[in-house]
Amino acid sequence: MIQYMQMSNSTQLKPLLEVGNDLVKHSIQNPTSAPGVVTQLFPHIYEAAARMSSRAIAVYLSKTHKVGISASTVSRALRSPDVHVEVYLDRVEPAARGMAEALRISDFRLLLRSEGDFLGASKLTPHFPQTTKESHDQAEDDFEEAKQILEREWWAYGDRFRVLALEVLRVRETEEENEDENDDPCND
Repeated sequence: MIQYMQMSNSTQLKPLLEVGNDLVKHSIQNPTSAPGVVTQLFPHIYEAAARMSSRAIAVYLSKTHKVGISASTVSRALRSPDVHVEVYLDRVEPAARGMAEALRISDFRLLLRSEGDFLGASKLTPHFPQTTKESHDQAEDDFEEAKQILEREWWAYGDRFRVLALEVLRVRETEEENEDENDDPCND
């Protein structure tokens, strides 16, 4: 059975399948936003949400930057922030761990510092394992890269987002510790 709908300004009937096909063609030719835009913008959306509604954020992004994200998409992201924060932490956490290890401090302590304290800590002399010159040089390069990632991707966002990210990181670490305890053969 083919379903039809009446066109608004005419008496013509158009099959719904045709309407659906037109919709898909239009979506391919005129995408409103690229996949992953919400995740990439999430730290900023989260900060702005303290002062703006989801609708206001969506309207601002659309009108000012031509980024097509609906208010419902913004709301959905804010209701389940962990998904977006996890992606962010996948980039930041290894840098924090590597840098903290070289400075011989906890990665949480490193991330809890103020930006000025972080910059001061990043100037401390890191401790690298003494092996070959090649591996020492690689460790120095890794340290510098980690420092740049944290400067660019941790301190670029506001306190509100960083607090949320630390909460998610603590949950992640607790879950990893619990998994390690469950995998420990001494616990049997």
